[in-house]
Formats: sequence, structure tokens, C-alpha cells
Amino acid sequence: MPDGLPYTVPVRLVPHIFRACVPVLCAAIMAATTGCVGERRSDDTVTVYAAASLRGALDELAAVYRAENPGHRIRVETAGSQQLRARIHHGARADIFVPAASRFAEGMPSYSEPKVIACNRVSLATPADNPAGIADIEDLARAGRIVVGVDDAPIGEFTLQLLRVIESESPETADAVRANTVSRELSVAGVLTRLALGEADAGFVYASDLYERSDVSEVPLPQRLQVNTSYQAVLLSEKPAARALFNFIASEQSRLRFESMGFRRCSPTET
Repeated sequence: MPDGLPYTVPVRLVPHIFRACVPVLCAAIMAATTGCVGERRSDDTVTVYAAASLRGALDELAAVYRAENPGHRIRVETAGSQQLRARIHHGARADIFVPAASRFAEGMPSYSEPKVIACNRVSLATPADNPAGIADIEDLARAGRIVVGVDDAPIGEFTLQLLRVIESESPETADAVRANTVSRELSVAGVLTRLALGEADAGFVYASDLYERSDVSEVPLPQRLQVNTSYQAVLLSEKPAARALFNFIASEQSRLRFESMGFRRCSPTET
């Protein structure tokens, strides 16, 4: 072929080239998450958006569910409940939503009656060595570094409830907590990290967050100061696999597992 002239594929070679290229093209298209004719896009993964305090518990429950239901795929994503709700509002695809406060589930398009799957309570925690010597709520007046959740996160909201009770008994203690707050975290996971790293003397978390942890310690609160919480699951998808998992995590069997991992037993009125 002379230089500079375009090359034309002989007609007789076109069918062979077409047959050779189709598998490559199909594979490339499938890699972009769409399929060629005859290929079905996989959409059987159940995505769960859950409060950060549910991370370990839901991972364990998901493992149990997979063992009992081979072939089922589950993806658990955790963060602050307010963050997850915002993601869903902006179009993120989740099949099940489990916030740490029921108000975050309000107004969600549910394919089933929302169900309480677990209960918890707010706890006062310190680093394992408790450098500030915090033994009771009054000691917070001398804690130089306190970490809490942001006000619009469930743990921040519940901390504010607790502070209002503390303020009614000891305004000085409540004022000291506010004055000595050095960080406000987006989720309870952030509060725990600060405590575990020794970057704070005390912080408010959930009781279940302290389960089997050696890097943080709990300071017991009297009954009058306990703030109880619950987790309400919402089914956001009509996929059969999502409904099956939703029913599993809302079952009595799962509630017992939650209790074995440091969650509070729910009262009959809560469920």
C-alpha cells in the first residue's frame, strides 16, 4: 500500500474482525456496570446504611445471615445518622436505613412498618488510664478536655438531653462541660477515637461502644441521669432480598444478639 493512502479493510475480513471484537467490547461494557445483550446487571446486593454505633454488631449479624443464606451479598455502610440521611436525600441508593434516633427515619419512603431492632443508653467514658481521675459526673467540672458529638448527630442530641438534667442539679458542672468541650465530632466513632488516642479526658458515647474495648473505660452514671435510646430500621427497597434481611435484623434472634454485644434490653413499650 502506498504511503499516505488510507487503508480499506477487505469485505471478506469484516465478519472475522467483528466476531473477534465483540467479546472484547462486551467485556469493556460490562466493566462499566452495564451488560451486553444476554447479560444481566447484578443488583442483588443489599445495602444497609446504619448509625456508626451499629458497625460491629451489624457486621456480625451480616456474617450470621450470609452463613444461613449462602449467596446473599450485604454491604454495610456506617456514619453519623444525619450524614446518612443527607446521602439518601441526595440520591444515594440504600435498601435499609437504621439511624440512632427515630426522628432521622421520619418521612422516609418505607416499604414496611419501621421496626425497633435494638436499644442503647448514653454513657460517660474516659481513656483506659483515666488521666483526669473522673469517677462521677461532678468530676467533669475539672476535666480539661471533653469531647462530644455535634448537636445534629444523635449522640450530640442525647448529650444535650443529659446536660439539661445535669444543669437542673448542678449548673456549675453543666457550665464546665460546655466550657471544656474541645471537639465536636460528626459521629460517636469520632468521640471514641479521641478518647482512645488520649486526646480527651472524657466524652459521651453509647454503652455498646464500650463492649469488649480495652482502650476506653466507662464511668457509671446514676439511674436518674441515664438517657435511653433506640434504633428504628426502615425498609427503603421492595427487593425481596432487602425485605428478608430487614426481617432478620428485626427478629427476636437478632435482638438477643444485640443484647449480647452490650446493647440495652428494649422494654415492651419500645418494640
